[in-house]
Amino acid sequence: VSDTTCFAVDIGCAPGLVWSNCRNHLFSTTSLAIMQLLGRLGVRADVIPTGGSVATTAFGFARFMGGNPIVLIGQDLALTGGKDHADGYLHAYTDDFLKARTDKGFDVEGYNGQPVKTEKQLLFYKTWYENQVKTYPETMVINATEGGAKIEGCLQIPFAQVCAELAAYQSAKQFDFPRHELVF
Repeated sequence: VSDTTCFAVDIGCAPGLVWSNCRNHLFSTTSLAIMQLLGRLGVRADVIPTGGSVATTAFGFARFMGGNPIVLIGQDLALTGGKDHADGYLHAYTDDFLKARTDKGFDVEGYNGQPVKTEKQLLFYKTWYENQVKTYPETMVINATEGGAKIEGCLQIPFAQVCAELAAYQSAKQFDFPRHELVF
């Protein structure tokens, strides 16, 4: 592994991964108590907020790394088409289970202003994102998921438009990105 590679390591990962490289670790945890405990042991671990899903953890990591803007794609946060995951999800629920979830769901404002159905777990993630947007108003958050629930405080911009605008901006600014890799 190169000296410019940085390992982003969550405290919950396998010890073999952590110690497969003895340099350039970025340790993180989602718990203030664990951060304090590790600090007493001489290990620096940064707290990265998470709303309980891999997507909210990725958002927290993007914020931690100074990402601005942050673009959300694939965050329906609704039972789009009666499903809680995209087609191809390996652990798909039965039709009866999804129908029961939909029947117990809530109507919320959708991306396009029309009501959509969500359920308590997805509503929790939606609320978490909305609270993060309020907590960090200096970070531009773009919801580019054309469908599903509206995330209050986010700019609602179609993904193709986001890509076109970022490409134009990148061409104009000639970004010079940091010279290191992140390995997850």
